[in-house]
Amino acid sequence: MSSVAVVMPALNEREAIIQLLEEMPETVCGRDTETYIIDGGSTDGTQEVVKESRAELIHQNYSGGKGAAMRESLDKIESDIYVFMDADMTYPPGELEKLVRPIENGEAKHVMGSRLERREKGAFMYRNFYANKMLGWLYRRLTDSEIRDFLTGYRAISNDLAEKLELNSEGFEIETEITFKTLKLGENVKEVEIKYRPRVGESKLDFKKEGLKIPLYGLKLSLLELR
Repeated sequence: MSSVAVVMPALNEREAIIQLLEEMPETVCGRDTETYIIDGGSTDGTQEVVKESRAELIHQNYSGGKGAAMRESLDKIESDIYVFMDADMTYPPGELEKLVRPIENGEAKHVMGSRLERREKGAFMYRNFYANKMLGWLYRRLTDSEIRDFLTGYRAISNDLAEKLELNSEGFEIETEITFKTLKLGENVKEVEIKYRPRVGESKLDFKKEGLKIPLYGLKLSLLELR
């Protein structure tokens, strides 16, 4: 293994993926990048676009959404470093080195891209931005950490950390689980500032449903599973 696996869960993200694959660098920190699209059953031509590119298409078999796709990728892909990013154009592939370099240098095994300072106009819906800030306040107290953007979808983890995490999430709570379990293992988490762009296409996040589910999942992890 000498590559960086860039993993993007996707469901009907054709237009964004076309642009993302054009922006994807062939190497990062001296390692080849290998891009994997974990497709959850797209019907808009996403799969056809991926098949015609240098990226690899993996049809999602694990039941669930984003979390299930990410877990499946860790089970099926071997790499020294995994980078997870959303397939909606919000995270620039040009920021990959910021996430990979600290792992290469031995500074951390988990690097998170913070969206809060360098977000472009329209990248965050008003309610999402302030919900994220409030959830960050809660999670910092639950984890005794200084992490600001717990829910970022742009993060890198080392292979040896991936093998220890034992993830279970099926949906958007996966970011909470990865972060909480990394901290529970006593591993250093490093945050780096990244650009955050407006998404292309419609969001798959149900704010009313996930807005309650995600914080409750964090409470469950801190009060039950991680004690």
